[in-house]
Amino acid sequence: MESPNKVSPLANKSPNQPQQSRSPSPAKKKRASTPKNSRKSVNTDLDETQYSGDHEAEQEDLLREDKNSRTVLHRAALDHDQKIIRQLCQRAKRIMDVSEYVNKKDKFGNSALLGACVYNKINRETDEKQKCIEILLDNGADPNQYNHHNLWTPLTWCAYYGDHVATKLLVQKGAYVFWPDKEGHFPLDHCGLQVYIIKLL
Repeated sequence: MESPNKVSPLANKSPNQPQQSRSPSPAKKKRASTPKNSRKSVNTDLDETQYSGDHEAEQEDLLREDKNSRTVLHRAALDHDQKIIRQLCQRAKRIMDVSEYVNKKDKFGNSALLGACVYNKINRETDEKQKCIEILLDNGADPNQYNHHNLWTPLTWCAYYGDHVATKLLVQKGAYVFWPDKEGHFPLDHCGLQVYIIKLL
Protein backbone atom coordinates (compact mmCIF):
# COMPACT_ATOMS: atom_id res chain seq x y z
CA MET A 1 0.00 0.00 0.00
CA GLU A 2 1.44 3.32 -0.96
CA SER A 3 1.36 6.31 1.41
CA PRO A 4 -0.31 9.65 0.54
CA ASN A 5 1.73 12.43 -1.00
CA LYS A 6 0.71 14.82 1.77
CA VAL A 7 0.56 14.15 5.48
CA SER A 8 -3.05 14.02 6.67
CA PRO A 9 -4.46 13.99 10.22
CA LEU A 10 -6.33 10.89 9.05
CA ALA A 11 -3.20 9.12 7.86
CA ASN A 12 -1.21 6.93 10.19
CA LYS A 13 1.78 8.65 11.67
CA SER A 14 4.97 6.67 11.35
CA PRO A 15 7.14 6.35 14.46
CA ASN A 16 9.76 8.98 15.08
CA GLN A 17 13.07 7.90 13.64
CA PRO A 18 16.44 9.04 15.03
CA GLN A 19 18.38 11.44 12.85
CA GLN A 20 21.08 9.70 10.89
CA SER A 21 24.57 11.10 10.75
CA ARG A 22 26.06 11.75 7.35
CA SER A 23 29.15 9.69 7.86
CA PRO A 24 31.00 8.41 4.80
CA SER A 25 30.58 4.83 6.05
CA PRO A 26 29.23 2.59 3.25
CA ALA A 27 27.15 0.56 5.70
CA LYS A 28 23.42 1.20 5.35
CA LYS A 29 21.55 2.46 8.39
CA LYS A 30 18.71 0.31 9.68
CA ARG A 31 15.30 1.91 9.84
CA ALA A 32 13.44 2.07 13.12
CA SER A 33 11.35 -1.04 13.52
CA THR A 34 7.57 -0.83 13.45
CA PRO A 35 5.45 -3.08 15.70
CA LYS A 36 3.98 -5.96 13.72
CA ASN A 37 0.45 -5.28 14.91
CA SER A 38 0.43 -1.61 13.90
CA ARG A 39 -1.37 -0.52 10.74
CA LYS A 40 0.68 1.64 8.41
CA SER A 41 -2.19 2.67 6.19
CA VAL A 42 -4.77 4.32 8.42
CA ASN A 43 -4.91 5.88 11.85
CA THR A 44 -7.04 3.80 14.22
CA ASP A 45 -7.83 6.79 16.45
CA LEU A 46 -9.54 9.51 14.43
CA ASP A 47 -9.76 12.59 16.64
CA GLU A 48 -12.60 14.85 15.51
CA THR A 49 -11.71 17.57 18.03
CA GLN A 50 -8.66 18.60 16.02
CA TYR A 51 -10.92 20.34 13.48
CA SER A 52 -12.85 22.48 16.03
CA GLY A 53 -15.91 22.63 13.79
CA ASP A 54 -13.93 23.44 10.66
CA HIS A 55 -15.93 21.30 8.22
CA GLU A 56 -14.00 22.54 5.22
CA ALA A 57 -10.69 21.31 6.66
CA GLU A 58 -12.26 18.02 7.73
CA GLN A 59 -13.75 17.46 4.29
CA GLU A 60 -10.42 18.26 2.68
CA ASP A 61 -8.77 15.54 4.76
CA LEU A 62 -11.50 12.99 4.05
CA LEU A 63 -11.05 13.60 0.32
CA ARG A 64 -7.25 13.82 0.34
CA GLU A 65 -5.77 11.42 -2.22
CA ASP A 66 -2.47 9.63 -2.67
CA LYS A 67 -0.80 9.29 -6.06
CA ASN A 68 -3.21 6.45 -6.94
CA SER A 69 -6.21 8.71 -6.25
CA ARG A 70 -7.06 6.67 -3.15
CA THR A 71 -8.59 8.30 -0.09
CA VAL A 72 -8.18 7.00 3.43
CA LEU A 73 -11.52 5.20 2.94
CA HIS A 74 -10.10 3.24 0.00
CA ARG A 75 -7.14 2.19 2.10
CA ALA A 76 -9.28 1.20 5.08
CA ALA A 77 -11.45 -0.91 2.75
CA LEU A 78 -8.40 -2.66 1.30
CA ASP A 79 -7.28 -3.38 4.88
CA HIS A 80 -10.78 -4.63 5.85
CA ASP A 81 -10.71 -2.20 8.78
CA GLN A 82 -14.39 -1.94 9.62
CA LYS A 83 -13.79 0.36 12.63
CA ILE A 84 -12.14 3.05 10.49
CA ILE A 85 -14.69 2.62 7.67
CA ARG A 86 -17.55 3.17 10.11
CA GLN A 87 -15.92 6.27 11.60
CA LEU A 88 -15.15 7.76 8.20
CA CYS A 89 -18.71 7.21 6.96
CA GLN A 90 -20.17 8.76 10.11
CA ARG A 91 -18.00 11.83 9.70
CA ALA A 92 -18.67 12.15 5.98
CA LYS A 93 -22.40 11.92 6.63
CA ARG A 94 -22.22 15.08 8.77
CA ILE A 95 -20.47 17.31 6.26
CA MET A 96 -21.07 15.97 2.73
CA ASP A 97 -22.99 13.54 0.53
CA VAL A 98 -21.82 10.25 2.05
CA SER A 99 -22.94 8.16 -0.95
CA GLU A 100 -20.79 10.29 -3.26
CA TYR A 101 -17.90 9.84 -0.85
CA VAL A 102 -18.11 6.04 -0.61
CA ASN A 103 -18.57 5.62 -4.38
CA LYS A 104 -15.50 7.64 -5.33
CA LYS A 105 -13.11 5.61 -7.51
CA ASP A 106 -9.34 5.51 -7.48
CA LYS A 107 -7.26 5.76 -10.66
CA PHE A 108 -7.61 2.00 -11.21
CA GLY A 109 -11.40 2.27 -11.30
CA ASN A 110 -12.04 0.76 -7.86
CA SER A 111 -14.48 2.15 -5.32
CA ALA A 112 -14.08 1.40 -1.60
CA LEU A 113 -16.62 -1.43 -1.95
CA LEU A 114 -14.67 -2.96 -4.82
CA GLY A 115 -11.51 -2.59 -2.77
CA ALA A 116 -13.07 -4.48 0.12
CA CYS A 117 -14.04 -7.32 -2.24
CA VAL A 118 -10.82 -7.51 -4.27
CA TYR A 119 -9.02 -9.36 -1.49
CA ASN A 120 -10.45 -12.41 0.23
CA LYS A 121 -10.92 -12.53 3.99
CA ILE A 122 -7.85 -11.27 5.80
CA ASN A 123 -9.15 -12.59 9.12
CA ARG A 124 -11.47 -15.56 8.79
CA GLU A 125 -12.27 -15.55 12.50
CA THR A 126 -13.69 -12.04 12.74
CA ASP A 127 -15.27 -11.77 9.26
CA GLU A 128 -14.04 -8.19 8.90
CA LYS A 129 -14.63 -8.33 5.16
CA GLN A 130 -18.38 -8.90 5.43
CA LYS A 131 -18.72 -6.18 8.07
CA CYS A 132 -16.88 -3.70 5.85
CA ILE A 133 -19.13 -4.54 2.89
CA GLU A 134 -22.25 -4.15 5.02
CA ILE A 135 -21.18 -0.74 6.38
CA LEU A 136 -20.36 0.57 2.90
CA LEU A 137 -23.67 -0.66 1.46
CA ASP A 138 -25.60 0.89 4.35
CA ASN A 139 -23.93 4.20 3.54
CA GLY A 140 -24.93 4.24 -0.10
CA ALA A 141 -22.23 2.22 -1.83
CA ASP A 142 -23.39 1.10 -5.26
CA PRO A 143 -23.35 -2.74 -5.37
CA ASN A 144 -23.12 -2.60 -9.16
CA GLN A 145 -20.07 -0.41 -9.56
CA TYR A 146 -17.50 -2.09 -11.75
CA ASN A 147 -13.84 -1.77 -12.59
CA HIS A 148 -13.60 -0.24 -16.06
CA HIS A 149 -10.63 -2.45 -16.99
CA ASN A 150 -12.18 -5.89 -16.50
CA LEU A 151 -15.83 -4.98 -15.71
CA TRP A 152 -15.70 -7.02 -12.50
CA THR A 153 -18.25 -5.99 -9.87
CA PRO A 154 -18.18 -6.64 -6.10
CA LEU A 155 -20.43 -9.66 -6.76
CA THR A 156 -17.98 -11.04 -9.33
CA TRP A 157 -15.14 -10.94 -6.80
CA CYS A 158 -17.17 -12.49 -3.98
CA ALA A 159 -18.44 -15.27 -6.24
CA TYR A 160 -14.89 -15.89 -7.43
CA TYR A 161 -13.69 -16.34 -3.84
CA GLY A 162 -16.68 -18.47 -2.88
CA ASP A 163 -17.70 -16.00 -0.18
CA HIS A 164 -21.36 -16.99 0.18
CA VAL A 165 -22.03 -14.56 3.08
CA ALA A 166 -20.89 -11.49 1.14
CA THR A 167 -22.52 -12.82 -2.06
CA LYS A 168 -25.88 -13.15 -0.31
CA LEU A 169 -25.56 -9.66 1.16
CA LEU A 170 -24.78 -8.10 -2.23
CA VAL A 171 -27.67 -9.90 -3.94
CA GLN A 172 -30.05 -8.71 -1.22
CA LYS A 173 -28.83 -5.15 -1.81
CA GLY A 174 -29.60 -5.32 -5.53
CA ALA A 175 -26.38 -6.57 -7.12
CA TYR A 176 -26.91 -7.65 -10.73
CA VAL A 177 -26.54 -11.43 -10.98
CA PHE A 178 -26.31 -11.40 -14.79
CA TRP A 179 -23.63 -8.77 -15.25
CA PRO A 180 -20.99 -9.98 -17.76
CA ASP A 181 -17.35 -9.06 -17.38
CA LYS A 182 -15.03 -8.06 -20.23
CA GLU A 183 -14.72 -11.71 -21.31
CA GLY A 184 -18.48 -12.26 -21.27
CA HIS A 185 -18.43 -14.31 -18.06
CA PHE A 186 -21.06 -13.94 -15.33
CA PRO A 187 -20.46 -14.18 -11.57
CA LEU A 188 -21.91 -17.69 -11.76
CA ASP A 189 -19.13 -18.67 -14.18
CA HIS A 190 -16.48 -17.59 -11.69
CA CYS A 191 -17.81 -19.49 -8.69
CA GLY A 192 -16.91 -22.90 -10.16
CA LEU A 193 -18.64 -25.78 -8.39
CA GLN A 194 -19.20 -24.00 -5.09
CA VAL A 195 -22.74 -25.11 -4.29
CA TYR A 196 -23.65 -22.33 -1.86
CA ILE A 197 -22.83 -19.66 -4.43
CA ILE A 198 -24.65 -21.48 -7.24
CA LYS A 199 -27.83 -21.58 -5.13
CA LEU A 200 -27.62 -17.85 -4.47
CA LEU A 201 -27.09 -16.96 -8.12
